Amino acid sequence: VWRGLVSVERAGEVSAFLLAAYRSMCGTIGQSIRIERDGEEIRGIATGVDEEFRLVVALGDGSRRVLSHGDCYHLDLV
Repeated sequence: VWRGLVSVERAGEVSAFLLAAYRSMCGTIGQSIRIERDGEEIRGIATGVDEEFRLVVALGDGSRRVLSHGDCYHLDLV
């Protein structure tokens, strides 16, 4: 996709810019969340977004999951 819009040399710069912008505007980071995907429920704290735009979730047992899809619900909202 990027190759048609910018040079290959600049594609990394554009991707880094978009990732930084997305991270700064993402209202899910820092929230207690529940993810429903593929028949399972995952609960934890959204701690970030990785370089592939996947959600990073810290689980209660100290492990972390990196998720590319699922229905995400904020649990802190009243």
